Amino acid sequence: MQKILLLPLLTILLFGFQSCTPSLPEIEKSLAVDRLLPLPVDVAVTSGFAFSINANTAIYYKDEAAAKVANAIAGHVSEIAGFDLAVAQGDGVVGAIFISMDAIEGIYNPEAYQIEISQEKLHINAPNEVGLFYAF
Repeated sequence: MQKILLLPLLTILLFGFQSCTPSLPEIEKSLAVDRLLPLPVDVAVTSGFAFSINANTAIYYKDEAAAKVANAIAGHVSEIAGFDLAVAQGDGVVGAIFISMDAIEGIYNPEAYQIEISQEKLHINAPNEVGLFYAF
C-alpha cells in the first residue's frame, strides 16, 4: 500500500515538477482529476520552478525520529529510479530533500503534512512519522 501512495509523488519529482503559476482553481481541478495527491487543504503557488530528483540528490533529515522515513524514501527511489540517494542527518543543501518532524501551526491532524518545493530544496514536514509517510 505504501508503494502505491509513494509512486505518484515520486513520479512527479523524478521527472520534474514544473509550474506555470496557474490559478488556485486550476490547481485544485488538476489535483482532483489526476488523483496524484489527496486534495490539499491549502495550495500556495509563488512562482514557476522545477525540482528534479537525480543520482546527485541527497535526503537530509532533521533528527533521528525522521531517519526511518528518510531511509524508506531512499529505498523506494532506488527501486523505482534505479539509483541510490545518500541519506544523512543535517539541514540539507541546495538540490536536496529535507525531512523534518515539527508541529504544524494551527493543524492538529496527526496525518497532516507540509510539502514546500523550490528550485533549491524539497522540504517535507509533518508532526509525526504517520504524516511523513502520507506525504509520500
